[in-house]
Amino acid sequence: MTLDIDIVGTDGVLRCLYNGLGLELWENDPHDPYTRLRKAEIDPPQETESQTTGAIEDLIQAIETDGETCSTGEDGRAALEMCIAIHESQRLGNQRIDFPVQNRELSVRCR
Repeated sequence: MTLDIDIVGTDGVLRCLYNGLGLELWENDPHDPYTRLRKAEIDPPQETESQTTGAIEDLIQAIETDGETCSTGEDGRAALEMCIAIHESQRLGNQRIDFPVQNRELSVRCR
């Protein structure tokens, strides 16, 4: 299964394609009132291996060297808040959700 996600912002749309291996950026075009978005040039991701594998290797290296991981706990909290905001937006009929998320009663449950 392939996962594609569109992240819609005030200045355009970021499309994450092929499970994160492809990116497209569509920006608002202020010079063309008839075209809502124009495709912007961005560098494609260079990674070809699983991000999960990379995260596990990073964690193992941090444990073995008593060092730090590339991502902090704060990075993880921010990523979780974005995921919760996506679900909250969908639950509310695709409404915009501002950060920090105001509804602190939301949670993520494993099935």
